[in-house]
Amino acid sequence: MAFTENEQKAIGKALDEFMEIHRPSEKIRAQIDLSFSIDNQSVTLFEIRPSIRSPKEMTHSKVAKATYVRTERQWKIYWEKSDFKWYSYSEKPIVKSFKAFLKIVGADKLHCFFG
Repeated sequence: MAFTENEQKAIGKALDEFMEIHRPSEKIRAQIDLSFSIDNQSVTLFEIRPSIRSPKEMTHSKVAKATYVRTERQWKIYWEKSDFKWYSYSEKPIVKSFKAFLKIVGADKLHCFFG
């Protein structure tokens, strides 16, 4: 089930605030940028940068994912390892709010999200 309109607005506002703080300056966004996608009950953050093999092509490297479990009213936090599989974030695998997820990603205490 997709997010409700109110949920989408709250998520969008939180993402705007997060991007304002964590997105690279406009001067270097052609080399690296940060964005997100929303798919059903999950929000994925990813970096955008030129491909090593073909610098004219842009690649998307997943940074973090939060999946909302409506029946439990909580968000599950994941990070993508070098094997391209999602793993539960061991430090704090579940949070009650989307803003809490973004706070954890921004702090990146275990260096799982941004390395």
